[in-house]
Amino acid sequence: MSATFLYVYLPYAALLACAVGVTRRLQTAGARARKAEPRPWAPGTLALVVGAGIVALNHVAGWVLPGAMRAFHSSPPRLFAFEAVSLIGGMLLTWGLVQVLVRRMREGQASWGLRTVYALLLLQCVCGLVMAVGVRWGALWSLDVVTPYLRSLLFLKPDATLILQAPAVLRLHLLLGFALLAVAPFIQARRASEPVAATTPEEPLLASRKQETATRAES
Repeated sequence: MSATFLYVYLPYAALLACAVGVTRRLQTAGARARKAEPRPWAPGTLALVVGAGIVALNHVAGWVLPGAMRAFHSSPPRLFAFEAVSLIGGMLLTWGLVQVLVRRMREGQASWGLRTVYALLLLQCVCGLVMAVGVRWGALWSLDVVTPYLRSLLFLKPDATLILQAPAVLRLHLLLGFALLAVAPFIQARRASEPVAATTPEEPLLASRKQETATRAES
């Protein structure tokens, strides 16, 4: 499979898969919706939300307003502050993902599909942190590499020339993003379709040692 195929056709395949997954989820949302008890946010959840907000805002700003961001980054102190805030957001997001995944696994709420999504997200975050630390000033050079590529996809004129010359960690970062775009709606739809646990526990197939002891004592 050539690299050109991955960066020219895979994004559209991922977008199509995402659209199918979102449509499927919307069609089944009404029948499968259930009311959950509100719970206070744990520190991991709060870190995940704050970190995701910072990272998303920094990414979207470069994609939507490249001219304004290029002018903003023309000042070294502002560029350094932007990079520092992005790094902090990435670390918060990574830590929050680990905390939420561990909590879900302890509560028995993490299916293998959900674990796969979290693993992809964690790898995506690690790639971002590696770029922030090892490939400096990504907020500036990405305006001339990533933004033109994404816009070429948007206008149905994909041009991966600059991306193929970019660092390997950036190329992996993009591929992971496309993979998450494709699979995330299906994982969420499957999780929503899982049956709600009965309020009255069913009798286990095999009695526990404690139950056997209690039965013998009664007899």
